[in-house]
Amino acid sequence: MRVRRGSHDVTATWPQRPPEGSGLLCLRPAHVRVDDPCAENRVTGVVQGVSWRGPILHVEVAVDAQSVKLDIQAHAPCPSVGEKVALGFSSDAAVLLDHE
Repeated sequence: MRVRRGSHDVTATWPQRPPEGSGLLCLRPAHVRVDDPCAENRVTGVVQGVSWRGPILHVEVAVDAQSVKLDIQAHAPCPSVGEKVALGFSSDAAVLLDHE
């Protein structure tokens, strides 16, 4: 299902039926990739924070005034706070739920 989230169109799955009106787009954080040119879905945002947690970096990105939090491997290239990035994910990593 194609949905519009802010200024971005994305493809998502839904557990039962497509919600009418507004819905909640949920992403699996481990399946979101930074700057993946082959991703089925891509949204852009600005890095708001990076926290080192051993082998994992927690990255927070502002996308259309919403916060997207994801985990990346500490050995992967890490974006800097204030940097514009593209986040990529497959439709299998995005689930659309009723907002109610």
